[in-house]
Amino acid sequence: MIALRNLDVQDKPEITRLMNSENVSRYMTDRVPFPYTLSDCDSFFEFVKNTPNDFFFAITLNNKVIGGLGLHRQPLNSSHVLELGYWIGEEYWNKGYASEAVKLGIQKAFSVEGITKIIARVYSGNSASDKVLFKNGFKEEGFLKEHIMKRGKVYDEKIFGLIKPI
Repeated sequence: MIALRNLDVQDKPEITRLMNSENVSRYMTDRVPFPYTLSDCDSFFEFVKNTPNDFFFAITLNNKVIGGLGLHRQPLNSSHVLELGYWIGEEYWNKGYASEAVKLGIQKAFSVEGITKIIARVYSGNSASDKVLFKNGFKEEGFLKEHIMKRGKVYDEKIFGLIKPI
């Protein structure tokens, strides 16, 4: 059973192992380097500790960490919006776990007072994330041409949105 729970320092070895994948890190921000080390994971946990207005969760399968999900507040006039980000360890791909985790993330996001919209950003080529978002009711709202530079390669970026049902 897929669940979201708060991150725990005991998760660091498994998060490090799962994130140390070129395929997992390919479509993530440069906050996720490759190779990914325990020191990188320590830095991530420090970032989480110093970002108290955002929400960070471990995605678990039968209480075992298989990925992560974050909900990030947007600045200024977009304070009613949370940005959703997620990842799943490569050995758990193509089993529907990301879709289940995103569904839970949507529930958590819309339970935050004042949040009426969720956005997600997807690099071009990441069709698996496109499918996960569409499956969860997101609509493609925008497209930024050659917007992301990752490992010397330029990617377009798609912006997806989900409005809170009334």
